Amino acid sequence: MKGWVLITREAQDLPELRPWVPEELELVAFPVLRQVPWEEPAAWERLAQHLAELAVIACTSRHAPRPFLAQAQRRGLDAALTQLPVAAVGEATAAACREVGLSVALVGSQGGAALAETISQRFTVPAGVVFPCGREHREELVSRLHAAGFEVFPLPVYAMEPANPWQLPPLPPGPPRAVVLTSPRAANHYWQLTQGQFSAVPHLAWGATTAQELQKLGLAFEVLPQPNPKGLKEALCRIL
Repeated sequence: MKGWVLITREAQDLPELRPWVPEELELVAFPVLRQVPWEEPAAWERLAQHLAELAVIACTSRHAPRPFLAQAQRRGLDAALTQLPVAAVGEATAAACREVGLSVALVGSQGGAALAETISQRFTVPAGVVFPCGREHREELVSRLHAAGFEVFPLPVYAMEPANPWQLPPLPPGPPRAVVLTSPRAANHYWQLTQGQFSAVPHLAWGATTAQELQKLGLAFEVLPQPNPKGLKEALCRIL
């Protein structure tokens, strides 16, 4: 029987990660956060004043494209925004963009910081970057684009709220071989839900901010060598 690895992602996220997981292990989704609607009118008003400056849409989450386009349509901004090329992190995010009619120009696999670097190489400043995102989002893409001279327009179009215990899928029997925690909030809520049930299991932090949260919780952990599927593979191979 295969060993299993708990990851605080949704089942829809796993196909992109499974090819990177050693054959001896099964990746099991434990989505401790669930998507809920969110809208920030002030962010949209700011964006509407700068449409002529926009060069590209940066998308780092597959949750963002659908509410982004729906909110744009309600404001009559969809025609202008759908003309922009999209830079996406991961094939799942790229597919979600295409599903709503956005044109994906490039797909990165190394996270938001690397996508910012690619955008900096492909587009010339001064230029504006639309960043449809969650209410809580990582800042590395925004900070790196700002440092490169781009004007960035973060646009929170959804939120992730803690799931209730009854909303979570059942887990396989026995302890996992590892637990992969993908964000600080996911780490915190995972700990609340499991009450230390898997504290003896190796815990892997997806990135530095998640690692900081695990440190606060008093958990022993390792940080992925890179915050991407390749880094996940390296960390899991070390555990095996």
